[in-house]
Amino acid sequence: MSSGQFSPLINLLETLEETGFSPGQISMFLRALHNNGWARRDIAELGQSGERMQAVLRYVRKKAEIWEPRHRRCEWREVNGVIYFTVTSDGTTGPEWVKRLESRGCSLSPQAKNALYSTNFQPTHGVTYEIAVIKGERYHDGDRNTRKIRDSSLFGFSEPNAEVSCLIWKMFIDEEIKEMGLESIVAMHEPILVSGGFLVLLTVSRHGDGSWLIASPAHSGKMLPESVGFAFN
Repeated sequence: MSSGQFSPLINLLETLEETGFSPGQISMFLRALHNNGWARRDIAELGQSGERMQAVLRYVRKKAEIWEPRHRRCEWREVNGVIYFTVTSDGTTGPEWVKRLESRGCSLSPQAKNALYSTNFQPTHGVTYEIAVIKGERYHDGDRNTRKIRDSSLFGFSEPNAEVSCLIWKMFIDEEIKEMGLESIVAMHEPILVSGGFLVLLTVSRHGDGSWLIASPAHSGKMLPESVGFAFN
């Protein structure tokens, strides 16, 4: 590929820099283009057209919420197969979480969206949750399912608010979840009823096919892998 073929992308990056976007924000912007199906031809046309670029920038300024990348890794600790950290709520509603997560590259399953739009999803503001994620390896194979784990009196923890799932997704990047030895974290909140009559638990899922917020069955007897963690308060 000749250097000339890169010029539209270079023009695009220079325009973003000139308007005050940080390198982290530019990276998020390009990732969003990729995640939404933009091809090289689309980016070339965008970079070649100042009018189109300005239209996109106006839309971004008015509509898109760009979160600043963290400059430090989030703090967490593990003790005897339990991971501890804190998250603090900010009053974000379920529908607002849908927009926030999707704008940051998170894929949401239909049932997860259904749960976030449910009136049973009740956000708080300024509440700090002391989260304990029990790693799946702490459970015997026959006990590692949501039906049995919901009775967690053995560990002395309680149900968190459902918003904890979104706060966990927001707090940790994929590499940090992997460093914990996990691929998924099920928030063990009060189950939310979704369409079809299913009771579900919101679940952060970060593995080979990307970053997701999905809905896990709340009372399933299916054995889960050791790479799943279960979040309590």
